Amino acid sequence: MNKPTISATRARTELTRLLSRAEFKSERILIERQGKAVAALISAEDLQLLEYLEDVHDAAAARAALAEQGDEPLEKFDDAVKDIFDGAYDAE
Repeated sequence: MNKPTISATRARTELTRLLSRAEFKSERILIERQGKAVAALISAEDLQLLEYLEDVHDAAAARAALAEQGDEPLEKFDDAVKDIFDGAYDAE
């Protein structure tokens, strides 16, 4: 499915409408400059999910690095990650 795309110039003049589309319709809108996608307008909920997924990815990479050091650091890390992520994101 193609994302709606708009030029940066037009986005400036239609910002209020674009914000409503992102907020209320959960649309993801690509903003282009000289025909090249340079940014995206997404809902705050989508941003929260994206940041959560980045955190999960980073934690997995850190866990893999610690796994090479043995069980004790890994157990402490797993406990810390569990504390951090418990309730960090509620998909409603």
